[in-house]
Amino acid sequence: MHIKKIVVGEIKTNCYIISKGDKCFVIDPGDEFNKIIKETQKYELQFILLTHGHFDHVLAIEKIREIHRKVPVYISGEDEYLLRCLSEQNPYSSKELKDFKFAIKRINENTTLSFCGDKINIIETPGHSQGSLCYLINDNLFSGDTLFYRTIGRTDFWTSNHDDMIKSLKKLAALSENTKVYPGHGCMTTISEELTNGYLGKVRFDKTNC
Repeated sequence: MHIKKIVVGEIKTNCYIISKGDKCFVIDPGDEFNKIIKETQKYELQFILLTHGHFDHVLAIEKIREIHRKVPVYISGEDEYLLRCLSEQNPYSSKELKDFKFAIKRINENTTLSFCGDKINIIETPGHSQGSLCYLINDNLFSGDTLFYRTIGRTDFWTSNHDDMIKSLKKLAALSENTKVYPGHGCMTTISEELTNGYLGKVRFDKTNC
């Protein structure tokens, strides 16, 4: 399995293209459609996964679907609202945001997803948004805006909750220390690094004043 990171959009969001053989899927196509399509055109696109519904993680979806009309888009049920009412996020963006109208598939921790024989474990991690999700594939965690290198996602948005964030971080702190973390912004890290030098070490020992 090969992981390609593309940095896109005005907030420098990490979009990930995961490929194996002649197939791929995309996590958080935040913007700059042409960049993403350039990397996916040599593969058969299987689906799009969203870690949450903030505008900077979703803006390329509609143009991708103009080419791949049947590709399913997955998000948590709690965050589907953020897509259906994306225009409410206009104050945060320099672009005019439009509400999503197309079909969206809801997923949660009980949803079974796989890619080329590899199971995709869905971890519900509310906090940054009510329906934030992380995706664990083998020893690779795609953490969205829940966990970054030595820091965590903001919890001052209208669907955020700091107490929920602490509970979600405790879930991630229980993962194998060998797990590689691919966040929604910034550089890659590991669970080991975050336990030693980041916020996971604090929440693991119930020091929750993050």
